[in-house]
Amino acid sequence: MRIQPERSFVAIDERIRQTENPRHRAMLENYRAHLAAEVAGDLDAIMATMSDEPAYHTWSPGGEMNGGPKNRAQTVEFYRSIFDNGYNKLERVTEKLVVNDDYIVNEGWLHTIYPGRTLARMGLDVRPERYYLHSNRVVAILPYVGEGTDVRMDGEDVYTLPGRPTEESIVELNDAEVEGIV
Repeated sequence: MRIQPERSFVAIDERIRQTENPRHRAMLENYRAHLAAEVAGDLDAIMATMSDEPAYHTWSPGGEMNGGPKNRAQTVEFYRSIFDNGYNKLERVTEKLVVNDDYIVNEGWLHTIYPGRTLARMGLDVRPERYYLHSNRVVAILPYVGEGTDVRMDGEDVYTLPGRPTEESIVELNDAEVEGIV
């Protein structure tokens, strides 16, 4: 399967076009900027979308329940690790996108490319020189803070199934499937 990171923005862009509420539009634009920075591996840009003290909570089988960074310094290290380990190449397939004054909720599939070397360090029996696709079902609840249209994401509450990559949940990709992405 060849992912197309730019498809991650289809549902968000459509919702932005449909949204008249200025606060909701600002939240969606912030979310879009956050996702674009994540795919690009741009630490400064992703942190510019975040509040002063974001808190993350991850809930997934096989992972640390209520894990994730709990302040700005930990959030910087969290994203730095993702970027340094090369698993920020992803496609989010959004099936549901809900916005109110305080939250964005996104449900769908997350397809992430992992370098084999990263999976090998996680203890998986893979070829380190290859790339692998991990797909999981994700519900992300994104809290927002700020007044009016001056908004920032205040963290993420993320529920995934399956959780971390396992030998059963990954598929080795061929060169054509990663060309121009990694």
